[in-house]
Amino acid sequence: MPAHFLLEIHQSDHCRNVRHTHNHLLAYSQMQLIY
Repeated sequence: MPAHFLLEIHQSDHCRNVRHTHNHLLAYSQMQLIY
């Protein structure tokens, strides 16, 4: 993908939501590993 296209995605609210969801899932999976 062109860099400027990735930059537009990076700056979008959608990407922030995806990153937030990813971080949540990552935290959840780490929690599952603890128990």
